[in-house]
Amino acid sequence: MRKFLPIAFILCPLLLASCDDRPSENRASSFAERDKRESKGAFSESRQIQLTNQTALRLDVEYNGGHLTIERDEAGLLADIKLEFDREENRPDIDFDSSSSSPTLRIRSPRQHEHSVSFDQLRDNGWRIKLSPKIPIDFHINGGVGASKLSFDGEWKNDARVDMNLGVGKNTILLARHIGAKVQPAGSFLSPIRLRGFDKRGSVRYSENYDQAAGHLDFDIKMGVGHTEIDWLDK
Repeated sequence: MRKFLPIAFILCPLLLASCDDRPSENRASSFAERDKRESKGAFSESRQIQLTNQTALRLDVEYNGGHLTIERDEAGLLADIKLEFDREENRPDIDFDSSSSSPTLRIRSPRQHEHSVSFDQLRDNGWRIKLSPKIPIDFHINGGVGASKLSFDGEWKNDARVDMNLGVGKNTILLARHIGAKVQPAGSFLSPIRLRGFDKRGSVRYSENYDQAAGHLDFDIKMGVGHTEIDWLDK
């Protein structure tokens, strides 16, 4: 059985022709830090979903840009969602079937109808999603133009799958040392994947601790143009 692991996933707009070269620790500020800033004219939407008879959950996120944080919920809820956005036309759509025992929670940015998208405005968007640690969760993250930071920490004694389908940007995945990881590389010279502490077995990359680890993560990463790096939290 797969169990939920606390993760933080942060998106910020990135242009190919004009990259944001600020240090990553400044660029990928946490949602908590953003909460302290006043947001003039910002819109927000919050929703809490009760944990009832659900035995599993699929999280399906489609996100145009801004900051996205996914955390562990400690209040006994299935999901605690808080979404901030700059304009009414950017209001996200939340879809959830409460009657299913293994539902899908979908959170999606609206389709952009304009040919010119303001990435300065998308930078002000902030989503925070807290999820229950009591049931297994499959993660499916779809990003547009952006840089992402995905962090796996805490105890991990089971197996899970993380699907990432990203557009243009730089992506960083950080793992705790006790986690065994398997990566199906789908990179090219336009979207290289850099792995630290991994061995190659055929066409698949395995972390050096994979055979000894009690818990494993199976990554399927696809992206357009950009760079993905998988590294360790405790080097």
